[in-house]
Amino acid sequence: MQAVTLVFSSPGLSSISEREEREARQPGDIAVFPLAFPLIAGPGSLSAIVLLAASAGGLVGRVVLLGVLAVCLVLTLAAMLASDWLVDRLGNTGADVVSRISGQLLAALAVQFVFDGLAVAPFIVRA
Repeated sequence: MQAVTLVFSSPGLSSISEREEREARQPGDIAVFPLAFPLIAGPGSLSAIVLLAASAGGLVGRVVLLGVLAVCLVLTLAAMLASDWLVDRLGNTGADVVSRISGQLLAALAVQFVFDGLAVAPFIVRA
């Protein structure tokens, strides 16, 4: 669903009432942002860290894993801090192009994940 929203560059597929729109325009506390955790450390990244930690051999492997995790978090922070600057440089059209390309990549990954799952599904008869 997110891929379709990005590709077609629409603000969302849900309807928002006029009261909700007025409420959203009011300045709020930026400290309350419930999507920050799932977007940065979602189920996929948390699962990857757990699996990598389980396969990391000993203390050295876990220290290396923590180092890689720290580098990823710093790169994420840098990308977030540079986002306003990047959108200013790209302009509306450039940001729209990046959004649509990201949507196509996300859709392609989703389709590939479905095919990979079906390839190992036990209920499919293979010749």
